Amino acid sequence: MTIGNQIKLLRQAKGLTQRDLADALFISFQAVSSWERQQSQPTADMLMTILEKYQLPSDFFMTPTSQQKTTQEKEQILRGFLESLKYCAHTQPSYEIIAQFANLPCTIIHQHFPDYDALVNQLMISVDEQIKPIVETHLLAHDDLITTFSTYMAPRLYAEREKLHLLYTRPYLRETWLHFIKLRYQQLIAQCQPNPTAATYLLDVLITFISVWLSDAHPEPLAAFQQRIAHLTHVPIQSWSK
Repeated sequence: MTIGNQIKLLRQAKGLTQRDLADALFISFQAVSSWERQQSQPTADMLMTILEKYQLPSDFFMTPTSQQKTTQEKEQILRGFLESLKYCAHTQPSYEIIAQFANLPCTIIHQHFPDYDALVNQLMISVDEQIKPIVETHLLAHDDLITTFSTYMAPRLYAEREKLHLLYTRPYLRETWLHFIKLRYQQLIAQCQPNPTAATYLLDVLITFISVWLSDAHPEPLAAFQQRIAHLTHVPIQSWSK
């Protein structure tokens, strides 16, 4: 659907004439007519004005093609960001470095991620999206936390170990990542477990297990880790070193 058609449908849905819409936007009704007849297009600033005026989502005027392009660019940026982390062990990569790995101009990165925090947050969400749904499914089914963690979550963690290793070992990301996952899983546990306080203590222990496991550049195999969890969660803490 063209932008002109979207504007026409929006106008009709609001019960407005072309002149009503023009008056609301402080432009001539001929301009609105021209948009709707595909003879011209509103400027980017005018599209933003329409979005704000009628409280529309930011992607309202995006066509399927432009939406697909946006998605592809974001994925390309995140891949470039991950790749850049391999070469920036102690200092966060600049947008210029990320752009080189993403093979995109810096302007495109700034367009999708205006600041570094937005980029980091999206990276963390994209990594956790491969893990959290599995945990949520089993907790909602009232499986106990240890079983959910060892049987269902740990395999996904191992599958994502290269990405997670970077998040756990880059000093400029580690604390943000730990805060991010603790907040997300605390909320999930509180919704699904009868004793959220006890589960939160257990969550802290499990986060530590994961952190030690995945901070190793060559983490022990999944089966060995699962055996370790089974042992450590069923014996007194004094015996953990035995």
